[in-house]
Amino acid sequence: LGIIGVVAALTLPSLISHNKTVESVERLKKAYSVLNQAYKMAELHYGEIENWDWNLSSKDFFNKYFIPYLNAVKNCENNEGCWSDDGVIYLLNGNPSEIIKSNQYAKAEIADGTFIAITNQQEHAHFYVDTNGSRRPNTNGKDIFIITLTPKAFIDYAHKVDHKGLWMFGTGLSENQLKANCKAGGNGAFCPAYLYSNSWIIPKDYPRY
Repeated sequence: LGIIGVVAALTLPSLISHNKTVESVERLKKAYSVLNQAYKMAELHYGEIENWDWNLSSKDFFNKYFIPYLNAVKNCENNEGCWSDDGVIYLLNGNPSEIIKSNQYAKAEIADGTFIAITNQQEHAHFYVDTNGSRRPNTNGKDIFIITLTPKAFIDYAHKVDHKGLWMFGTGLSENQLKANCKAGGNGAFCPAYLYSNSWIIPKDYPRY
């Protein structure tokens, strides 16, 4: 019994961590599907994405093109709620990054408890997906994932895409770039693209909870 207890003490935390990671990735896949379906529905209603009004505020853009098709259980717009109280997103290395609290972001909660925030950058938009709602760790690659919406080809430090669409942050970068970013001690912002490029299979070196 003593040996069994020691083995359980050693393996149980690892198992719990693995299960949380799997659950988070499954929720990311679902959120991506929900957003992609909403994007397609909005195109049917408003026309091609390149003809949308990209000068709208984040709140107005979200309310017009996505909220009607997300089946959101709560639309917090620019108000409190639909995100952690302090709004801080952490990097995998533990450093604080963005704060989802300003009027630059609009937020909503979908049916499974996932939070979605959006910031419209005028030529593209970023969705921030928090797969476990207000609970911690609020960290890139663990429960926070970034998805980019672009009306055209888009190339910058985090994207190399040749046409419009909804893309995981980091899409188009090399495998080495994705792996270097998505590891313990890294930034974690490219983790969505790392997962997507691996057919949603969690790599052995992927950062766990």
